[in-house]
Amino acid sequence: MSDEPVSIPWDSLEEETLERLLSEIVTRDGTDYGAVETPTEARIQRALKDLQRGRATLFWDPETETTALLPTDQVREIEREYEKIKAAVGIGGDDAEQP
Repeated sequence: MSDEPVSIPWDSLEEETLERLLSEIVTRDGTDYGAVETPTEARIQRALKDLQRGRATLFWDPETETTALLPTDQVREIEREYEKIKAAVGIGGDDAEQP
């Protein structure tokens, strides 16, 4: 299995799977910073709208074995940095040698 973090295409997940995943994400400790508690269902719906509008991306990190909901711009930056690191150490590319 690859150690490379990956984006998860949310629209390829079954509705129930997506809802459970978003529920798990939005109910983690430290995910509600408002002065007033926001109901879980409202937080799930907000996360879903962010995914639908392209403002957020589901992102799997194999190192921590967790999925996160990150701003899409942040995911793109992570992917760019990862590609820079791979290029710096000579990993990847079409002509790279495979072990």
